[in-house]
Amino acid sequence: MFGLFKKEKSMSEVSKDFAQQFDIVRLILFEYFIEVIINAFKKQGDSITEEDAATYAAGVVTYLSGDDVDEWAKKLNEKQQIVALAVIPNIKKQVDSVLALDKSLREALVYTLRMKMIVKSWQQQSENTSDYLLKTPEGKRIGLLLNQYGSEFSDSPTPDGYKHLVYGLMMTAEARKKEKK
Repeated sequence: MFGLFKKEKSMSEVSKDFAQQFDIVRLILFEYFIEVIINAFKKQGDSITEEDAATYAAGVVTYLSGDDVDEWAKKLNEKQQIVALAVIPNIKKQVDSVLALDKSLREALVYTLRMKMIVKSWQQQSENTSDYLLKTPEGKRIGLLLNQYGSEFSDSPTPDGYKHLVYGLMMTAEARKKEKK
């Protein structure tokens, strides 16, 4: 009746929505970190090609997603692997320096990882999320990131809240693009 009584989404629907939202967040982070990396090189008086910056940014996003950067690097072509192997040791430092300055980015990361943890736990039919965190390599990587950045944000993510967070990220990214023009 007039949208007052919303039907709760099933975990299957939440999982599908999250997959799309996760891709959007990864793309926004990728574009953001390309710019950050290029600017960092310029600030040091160095230069980096956009292609190499894209490889570096992809490594950063892989790391921030809780995925294995070494496995990611193995899937790249030879030229990209050379860049990846050179930047992998610097990824955590780059991430820490950027996230230290940007609370909204830290918040987006924390809620994205929490949502990923919930969805992955459901997909693996774990009885609780700590099984996923403690028993899978991906869960352990996510746990390390959440230990470092998660204590600042105590709220648990909800599908609707996460949808609004992603929308806010999209608006911020769009404003940033317009600002550059």
